Amino acid sequence: MGNQLSADIFTNAADASGGFLLVEGDSPLRLDLIATLRELFPTVPITYLCKSDVNDLREVQWDQFELVLLGSSSQVDESLSWLDDQGFQKAGLSFPLVVMLTDGPPQRVDVGLPVNADMRLPYDVSVSDFAEQIDIARETQRLLSEYPMHLPGWYMRAVLHNSENAVIFLAEDHLGYQVAVKRFKFDVSQISDGALDDFMNEAYTLMLQHNVPVLVKLLDAGVTIEAAYLIMEYLPGVTLKDRLQVGLDEVGLDKRLKWFRQVVEALSVIHESGVLHRDLKSSNVLMREDDSPAVLDLGVESRLLSDCGFLNADEIYCTPFYVSPERIIGEPASVASDLYALGILFYEMLTGDKPFLGDNLGDVLTGHMFNQVPPLPDHLVVYQPLLSQLLIKSPEFRPESARLVLSQLDELSD
Repeated sequence: MGNQLSADIFTNAADASGGFLLVEGDSPLRLDLIATLRELFPTVPITYLCKSDVNDLREVQWDQFELVLLGSSSQVDESLSWLDDQGFQKAGLSFPLVVMLTDGPPQRVDVGLPVNADMRLPYDVSVSDFAEQIDIARETQRLLSEYPMHLPGWYMRAVLHNSENAVIFLAEDHLGYQVAVKRFKFDVSQISDGALDDFMNEAYTLMLQHNVPVLVKLLDAGVTIEAAYLIMEYLPGVTLKDRLQVGLDEVGLDKRLKWFRQVVEALSVIHESGVLHRDLKSSNVLMREDDSPAVLDLGVESRLLSDCGFLNADEIYCTPFYVSPERIIGEPASVASDLYALGILFYEMLTGDKPFLGDNLGDVLTGHMFNQVPPLPDHLVVYQPLLSQLLIKSPEFRPESARLVLSQLDELSD
């Protein structure tokens, strides 16, 4: 169980301010975990308190602490009911972060846990796991402080991704069901009714495709006084980009062609629903447990980005390696521009590289505008005509639809 800290060194925290608060439970807190906190956060003050003095616990100014670490036995002591009376902000954001050490497996929400505790870790948790979980929780709390997200019934547990325009949180309900919540950073007060209608209509259209395995399921969408958000199926696996970077020898051609066909199927569903993807790329394709791809990040927020001033009228929302020539010169996104990105992805899945590279952004964009499509190796030459059609500079000469691309793939496989 590691070294333990005796209760007699605990101090009164009624007048303490800032830092971490460690409250001893039925079992003394472990000295090695406390030492880990001091090592990880050497400048953060740590205050100790014995839970036996309930009056002191009720007098503590809890909002002055960033982290409260509780020690307890397998049965949560009734004297800890003071947690439920403190009025901590829950529903996704809490001050302070409340972590309990107790017997049993790691758990975020539990019927045996005070409702205002954020995390339960086993009393014999390893030092490395303890440090990792605390770091994850603090980073989540930091971003929630900067970008609040209160969704009734959902608790934000970790940060999956933090980009220029959005934070994606791993969220969990009281039963432990996990989802990904994409919280946009732009100012929602600037959203026009028209842009909001477009956002909700496109989101609702995609929510109807909940039985399509080649798409990451969109479960909900909305706008609060804080932010616009999407709630999506959570897939903990790697991306298609990760799989390709392992090496083409590790992933055979037949499997890569099967994956590509499934991505084309996903794009067909999206387009036939009247929606554009706008940012198709290998890192926006997640791999399911059965090793099949699922396309995500469906671009339903694109008008919101411009309507809120997050993007200027002359800016485009894209990834440079996948952007079509017409988008570079300012034309709007279209089915054809999605198909161009599909062509870039096709080349990447066949060869492991991008067709247009360069030392800087200008070189890459020049390649899209003027360079010829690189020839495929001899053993892949049968796919050159389809690749060249997808990557032709003039959008009107590309295939009319993703469905047509599927037909051409089927002809090549016969």
